[in-house]
Amino acid sequence: MSSLWHKVLVATMGLALAQAGYARSQPSSASIRPKLLSPIAGAELVEVAFEYKPDDGLKPDCSHLVYEIYRQAGLNFRFASSRELYGGIAPFQRVRHPQSGDLIVWRGHVGIVVNPRDHSFYSSLRSGLMTDYYDTAYWNSRGTPRFYRYQLSGRDAAPPQLVRVARNTTTSNEAREIDVPKRDSSEPVRSRYVIGAAELPAKPSAEDFRSALIHHIDESGSALESSKHFDGSSPLLVVDDVDVDKVKLRKDQGSLEMRLQCSLAVVDGQVNENPISQTRKLTLRRSSAGWLVEDEEAPLYVPRQEALRIFATQLAAVTRENGSHEDVARLLKILNALAPE
Repeated sequence: MSSLWHKVLVATMGLALAQAGYARSQPSSASIRPKLLSPIAGAELVEVAFEYKPDDGLKPDCSHLVYEIYRQAGLNFRFASSRELYGGIAPFQRVRHPQSGDLIVWRGHVGIVVNPRDHSFYSSLRSGLMTDYYDTAYWNSRGTPRFYRYQLSGRDAAPPQLVRVARNTTTSNEAREIDVPKRDSSEPVRSRYVIGAAELPAKPSAEDFRSALIHHIDESGSALESSKHFDGSSPLLVVDDVDVDKVKLRKDQGSLEMRLQCSLAVVDGQVNENPISQTRKLTLRRSSAGWLVEDEEAPLYVPRQEALRIFATQLAAVTRENGSHEDVARLLKILNALAPE
């Protein structure tokens, strides 16, 4: 099971990634507080982990693996054994609830949390560099793990922009704009949601909104995962990356443009393959809870790193339940479009 799960995740995230370092800036005040790595940066760190390949081709031990992955992402710390990490070292802060990219540490073993919802982590195991589940009987027998999150220096005004997924776009295969029609009015639509006040600073920038919107798209993918199957009646976008520009804020109202770079879209039951671009204009309104976002007649969003796993699971369910040939064919076409060459 571990090997299969690893293959699914590698296929999902097996895109070329560019190495990046800290985004340094001069501190404006000595009172700047250290910040923990954001959920978005943590998810990007997981992508770095799946792309990591040892220079000498030999499998590193677990401690050296996490050290090298963090170092390639520009997150530096002194090398430490898993037993040292279990006790805690700078610049990591122990946390109760893990997020993607956090360290998971037992006495004698360490890995990187992939997805806390399904208790998966990535590490150097006997069978190789792969993903396993920390709630299995074996790992439970190792004792209760500790979770640590990377803490940025007080000199860093903002979390580093670790990685942006590199898209294979060329002059002969440029992303084309696609028109996504409105949903049927009888369908439930998640076109209005709140970005919590804690997620954004008092004067949010385009990059602040980008991080919050990526988080929203991740949650939308989780909602799709809970459904039994996708019949293609609702417009759907498989999202690779998000750009935000034209942010306009005036007192308690505003707007922004969100440009989505997508692997594929499903519109009117038809699968439109990579690469696809779509721009959506969102209206903003400040409330006591945060910023209320209105995405008129929003399609279903699913992040690329979740899509392959979700649709593979749905294909298995539809096949097991003797679903329609049309549903099977649609899911197969989606999976073929998402799978690496």
